[in-house]
Amino acid sequence: MTFEKGHRPLRENHGEWKSYIEWLEGKFESNYLPHPENKQEYILYGEWCEKRFLKEMAARSYLAVKLNPEKRKNAKVIDFYLDGWGYCDLKTQNSPFFMSQRKYGIDNNRAISFNVKDCINYAPYLKKGIDVGIFFWVDWKVLSMPKLGSTPYRWGIYFMRFSEIQKIIDANLARSHEYENRKEEGTSEWRKEHGQNSDGNASRSIGLSVDWMEPVLRSSSNPWI
Repeated sequence: MTFEKGHRPLRENHGEWKSYIEWLEGKFESNYLPHPENKQEYILYGEWCEKRFLKEMAARSYLAVKLNPEKRKNAKVIDFYLDGWGYCDLKTQNSPFFMSQRKYGIDNNRAISFNVKDCINYAPYLKKGIDVGIFFWVDWKVLSMPKLGSTPYRWGIYFMRFSEIQKIIDANLARSHEYENRKEEGTSEWRKEHGQNSDGNASRSIGLSVDWMEPVLRSSSNPWI
């Protein structure tokens, strides 16, 4: 079964929804990237990445990454739990932050974007004494952008704790960047304060360098193909 562009089956239609998920996952396996403005596909891509990450890390890493049991009840909780590491989330990075060289002096090949809304979401955990760890799965599938240049391929799993990101922000090493294509009038004040547009997509991000992170796995090509 195939689905026309823009067709979104309802979850209540279990048969069609299951076929849709299988169709999408087949496309993800073939390096298909959902458009950033297609929130539903992007969420499903994130879920597919979580499953792939768990599978590959179990096979190729010394880290015993486990799904957070609460994730089965609430998709919005922290993704994983590791003995000795605590709660950890996954952020998949398929495109470099191409404006980082111009804005922050970070080489495009080493730059990733981190959503401001994630900073807001992680802050309450830190206040409770839970310093969430973040795995950045870097797999550049976009290697060039008009007017912003090109970059060589990079693949790696990098790790950083949220408290470290906060220190970088406090030291003014990473500043906020607003997405021009997500600017809009009529967005509620709550969404603005939480770094979102009316669709719930991130409206602002900051630039980070992989040089500031702990490398967990690195390869000159994609070892998970």
